[in-house]
Amino acid sequence: MKKYITQIFLFCVATVSLYSMIQIAQLAVNQPRNAAATERMLPVGYVYATATPFMQNIPVRLETTRAVVGRLAVVPSSTGIAPVPTLPPSPTPIPLPTQTPVPLLKLTSIGESIVASSAPVQEIQAATSDSAPLPVAAAPVAAAQPVVQAAVAGCAPASTNAYTLIPMEMADAQRPDSQHGDLNLGLRGYQPSGAASEFVSYNGDPDAGAPQWAGLFADQRRATISSVYQVRDWRWDCGAHGCAADWLTNYDVTLMGVATAPGEVISVPSRGPEIYGGGYIAVVLYAEATRLTVAYTRDGTVAHGYAAHLENFCVDPNLLAQYRAGNAGGRHALPGLHNGQTVGTASAGEVLVAIRDRGMFMDPRSARDWAR
Repeated sequence: MKKYITQIFLFCVATVSLYSMIQIAQLAVNQPRNAAATERMLPVGYVYATATPFMQNIPVRLETTRAVVGRLAVVPSSTGIAPVPTLPPSPTPIPLPTQTPVPLLKLTSIGESIVASSAPVQEIQAATSDSAPLPVAAAPVAAAQPVVQAAVAGCAPASTNAYTLIPMEMADAQRPDSQHGDLNLGLRGYQPSGAASEFVSYNGDPDAGAPQWAGLFADQRRATISSVYQVRDWRWDCGAHGCAADWLTNYDVTLMGVATAPGEVISVPSRGPEIYGGGYIAVVLYAEATRLTVAYTRDGTVAHGYAAHLENFCVDPNLLAQYRAGNAGGRHALPGLHNGQTVGTASAGEVLVAIRDRGMFMDPRSARDWAR
């Protein structure tokens, strides 16, 4: 009986040993295949860095897996966690810059100069360029009184000369004529200049239609310059009707005296083109007893053509009366003038004259333009 039990025990041990050997051999054969199968079950891809990385659990069969390397990052997986491909973050929108508004020049009303100032064209261009800021207007100054002598007392109280009102294309009645800085030169004021009291030469072609100083005199002589001055600029943004500002600097001289004999007949600077049928070449825009402003257009302003100021002489009383009548009637008709027509008489050794082109005071000494 004992022998029978021993045989059974040995048979069981042999069976278990054989089974164990078979299992060990089978495991050795199948291990590479399982590893390959495990690899096939893992997702392979690229991982992109994000602002806030996140992970997702994926069931796997093995205890450990190999790290998967992406283009930008390595995310190890040592605890059964596999990397998941993510999209790059959306780009942050960049706002477009806001364009800086470009300041525009203000158009002026009838009667004001063409750029609301008598500033030269060069200054206006600099103010609108991209590289230069707009200039700050000068502080207003009190209206200056002329520092030159006024016309002497004793101007003739009457005259035999006749004048005709001609129709205007436009009328400027926004301001009283005596308070208008483009009409009444006395509001601006002027001071002596240190520049030469002689005609000067400028390059360029002359305007065949420019007014000529020789027309001031009955003998059509070339004017003799006796003195030179600077005129103040005018600001339209202060006071009820504007105010005098700094001295004009576009030219060294903007007003000059021409030598006269006492009692000499004075006309306006001569010009060829007529502005109204019948030979009218100019119109009176402003008149006082000792000053006159004329324009070579009929649009009621100095802004769109030539204009001239005459100071320090006796204005013909009939011309003054006609002007006052036209001004009182709304300025729809003002006195027209012919070449050589008398507008007054000299009362001292000189008459002061200024010339403007589209509102800007020009150099009255230019031989090319006004004294050919």
